[in-house]
Amino acid sequence: MNLLRLMFTFHKARRYAKSKAEPAFQIFRKHPITRGMASYLFIWPFGNTIQQIMSDQEKFDYWKIVRFGIYGALITAPSLYAWVKISTAMYPNANLRIACAKALIEQITYTPFAMTTFFFSMTWLETFSAAEAWAEVKTKFIPSYCIAITIWPVIGTINFAFIPERNRVLFVSCFSLLWTVYLAHVKNLERDKMMLTNKTKELENEK
Repeated sequence: MNLLRLMFTFHKARRYAKSKAEPAFQIFRKHPITRGMASYLFIWPFGNTIQQIMSDQEKFDYWKIVRFGIYGALITAPSLYAWVKISTAMYPNANLRIACAKALIEQITYTPFAMTTFFFSMTWLETFSAAEAWAEVKTKFIPSYCIAITIWPVIGTINFAFIPERNRVLFVSCFSLLWTVYLAHVKNLERDKMMLTNKTKELENEK
């Protein structure tokens, strides 16, 4: 009797949870972009959290985690969704040859845009000036881009060749966690270097 009662309670709880979650699922089905935004809202902060745990920071920078979440959900996911829509419109066929072409085009169009936007925006959001943000772009873009072009073409080819359009942003987001950890690491190194440079300038001005 107790087992039956437990099963009945579980069934009711499951139905209740499903009824409450159904509006969100309807939004996801009606507006595919929201699936990517929800995914990146979790992945980017989590990636930054992993980076902070792995680093030697004395304490957590919670505002940085928030910034990563905002950037991932409101900039990365929508821009990636737009690129997927544009590339699909340009090359609607989904064979391996077209997928390789899309992945190549992505590396010379979207990837430079995404990486430039990341380094500039995240530095500027840390209250650095636009000149300092652009300096970080010039310092870190090329090394990071060289690593990106060894990884993302393969993922892009699989994405364009075998993944349905509505799930492509979600598919890419699954691999974005490791990439976000890397970007957060690079960003953290640059922040520390800039802060040290600014402190050095302040000391020199005091003399």
